[in-house]
Amino acid sequence: MLLRKILSPAILFLAVNLSAQDNISYKVVHDRPRDVNNFVMALDLAQLDFGFKNIDGLSFNIGVWGYANYRHTLCADYIFRMGWFTAGRLGDKEARRHTQVEAGVSFGLLQREVQKVFNVTLKSTTSRQNNYDVTTTQYIQVPGLQYRVSGVRAGFMHYGGPLSEPKDTDFGIVNYAVYGVYAGLFRTRTDNLRISTDKYGIRGYSHNVRVYLDATFVPVSTFKDPDPAYYNFPVGVRLGAWILPSLPRKEAKGMYNKGVSWQMEIGLRRFDGFYMQGTLAVPLARKKLKALGAEDNEPVRTSE
Repeated sequence: MLLRKILSPAILFLAVNLSAQDNISYKVVHDRPRDVNNFVMALDLAQLDFGFKNIDGLSFNIGVWGYANYRHTLCADYIFRMGWFTAGRLGDKEARRHTQVEAGVSFGLLQREVQKVFNVTLKSTTSRQNNYDVTTTQYIQVPGLQYRVSGVRAGFMHYGGPLSEPKDTDFGIVNYAVYGVYAGLFRTRTDNLRISTDKYGIRGYSHNVRVYLDATFVPVSTFKDPDPAYYNFPVGVRLGAWILPSLPRKEAKGMYNKGVSWQMEIGLRRFDGFYMQGTLAVPLARKKLKALGAEDNEPVRTSE
């Protein structure tokens, strides 16, 4: 009883998934995993970036990031961010704002379609039960295609900001900026499945996910005489993921609108050492541009 009283206030949301596989008739009207946005720009309002040993470098940033993708083969990536809150500036107005700039290209070398089974949401309702908000989701499992691309990527990178003073030193806050390159591997998967149901009308499932693993090399630094307490090795590594809108706003509305973009990254980088960053971003643009090879004549798979 005591445990229940302690836990109850902390449990604010409970989701229940119910399969409707046996009760719903449907027809696949659209199964084109390549038919997704090829130009995306996302707006960061409060992207978080910090090194675990650099509290003064903790920063919330505003900026834009995204890509332009030509036929899933050649993709240009970009990131520009600047801190609107950098912790080091609370105690020293001379501390510089955090900055991050990247520009690169990705080459898709291996491309293939695979058969998957997707949980297509039919209906979602929320009700109040015994002081809990209970969300019940009905879904149906539908076989469909997923498009996967694997390849290599490389580009220019810059980041900078303030560094915390190492213990037992008189450095105070030090500003730094580094410049270099990154290179690594990536993998994307895209889905775009739409069904027509007898009870719920048009429903669908669509995702656009990229995972990457990079080595970084940042030999140029404005901080010339760092303390040995800092990680002053120009080689680093990072692992990250992007999830971006799959479809233009009008096409996704009312079915499976993935309106929020997000990015997560962890790694090891010069001066900061181990770090992490993450964001929930607002899409400024999500388009299928014919100039980038958007396809409108791919055959549609239909089935009962």
